[in-house]
Amino acid sequence: MVVECCGVLEELCGGSEYRLRLPRFPISIAELIERLAAEQPAAREMLGRTACAVGDHIVSRERLLQRGERLVLLPPVSGG
Repeated sequence: MVVECCGVLEELCGGSEYRLRLPRFPISIAELIERLAAEQPAAREMLGRTACAVGDHIVSRERLLQRGERLVLLPPVSGG
């Protein structure tokens, strides 16, 4: 599965896209994020505060992902 990493997650996960091998579908976003955090421990803290989107919609971590869907991870932003 392809996960799109935006903002600081791009740096923490080594690029704008991260590929995860998943054992089964459907899988909850929460479980997918745990797997990503296990593979990319430097990103764990930020992943805990990240919004998730599928298509053009922000979704909850309880949502089940199907094969072929693309998850977008949107870290919090701040600025002035």
